[in-house]
Amino acid sequence: MEMLDTGRIRLGVDRRGEGPPVILTGRMGMPPIAWEVSGLTAALADSGFEVVTFAARGVVPSDAPSPECTVADLGEDLASLIDVLGLDRPPALVGYSPGSFTIEHLLSTCPSQFSAGVRIAGPGPTTPLLHSVVDSEAALIDRLGALPAEVLTLLLPEGRRFHAQTATGPSPRRR
Repeated sequence: MEMLDTGRIRLGVDRRGEGPPVILTGRMGMPPIAWEVSGLTAALADSGFEVVTFAARGVVPSDAPSPECTVADLGEDLASLIDVLGLDRPPALVGYSPGSFTIEHLLSTCPSQFSAGVRIAGPGPTTPLLHSVVDSEAALIDRLGALPAEVLTLLLPEGRRFHAQTATGPSPRRR
C-alpha cells in the first residue's frame, strides 16, 4: 500500500489494473483489503478498469486527524485524493454502506468531476424523510430498548415473514 499526501491528509492507497478509473470507498473502519476479499477489485481490474482503493481517515495506515468527522470531511478527503492521483479522466465512484453517503455528497456538490456513482447497501438520498425515520427509530429504541415487530415488517411475498432477533413481523398483503 502506497502512502499519498493529499495536502489535506495522508491516505494509504492501492491501485490495480488499467483503464477507466473506479474508486471504491467503504464504510467507516473498513480496510481496503475488504474489497479484495469480496472479489470486486479483481473483477473490475480483469474487466479493464483501473481500481483505486484506499484506507479512509482513521483506518491504518492512513492519518487519523480527529475521531469525529462529517460526510463533508470524508468527501473532501476523497476529492483531495483524486486530485493527487493524476487520473486521465473522471473516475466512477462506488460507495458501500456509509461510503455511499460520501459519494452522494461528492456527486451532489461537483457532479461533473465524476463519470458515475454506484451506492451499495446505502440507505438512499439523505432527505428530510430519511432523517425523520432514523430519528423515530432511535427514539423507539431509547424508549423500548428495541424496535417493535411492527416496525421491522418488510414488504415480502404473501406468506413470508421477516424474522428479527426477538420478533417476527406480520406478513403484509400486497395492494
